[in-house]
Amino acid sequence: MEQKTLCLILRKIPFREKSLIVNTFTWECGRIDLMLRGERTVSAKKFPSSGLFRLFNLEFVQKEHHRNSSDIYTPKVMEYAGAFDEISLHTGNYLLVCEYAAFLLKHTAPFLVLPETFDSLLILLQRAVAKENCTFEVTASKLVFLEESGLLPEETGGNTANKVLLREIMEYALDREKEKPCMLPAYEKRLTEWVKALCRYHNLF
Repeated sequence: MEQKTLCLILRKIPFREKSLIVNTFTWECGRIDLMLRGERTVSAKKFPSSGLFRLFNLEFVQKEHHRNSSDIYTPKVMEYAGAFDEISLHTGNYLLVCEYAAFLLKHTAPFLVLPETFDSLLILLQRAVAKENCTFEVTASKLVFLEESGLLPEETGGNTANKVLLREIMEYALDREKEKPCMLPAYEKRLTEWVKALCRYHNLF
């Protein structure tokens, strides 16, 4: 079956002399691993374009049996569609997003579709190139991942006010135009620690 989707590169692995294996994340198909032959070749007419956190319009043929996590696809079409290269100017944010990308790759599988997680990742990157510190934004994105994966406790938040605030935080993670919810610094710190503890409980490191 032919698939068309927007993919975001989360990791690059050199393969042999001139090729790359790239781990990507998509809205329609979840994680997709690709073989890019000759991508490391540099000449007067060709420069490698498959940088981290770059977007591509991807077309590939899905195999009938795609349950094998080692399946690597060769794209039919892979056209550049955008980038977040400016994140490299914010070293702290770059490292935070790299850590979150590694988290997603470790805890997702090919064709495990997580559209809200993908959307929140793009918004996280948009904010990471514009803000000095995106620690809270990473926490908000992890909340989206945990909820979409069915790992948030049903009675999360305790009282009604906390539940409403938690919902607003996840809406913030999914809406580029939404303002960051107002909260005390102490609550923000506790929320970050709570999300970390919840990930540890579910063996998500």
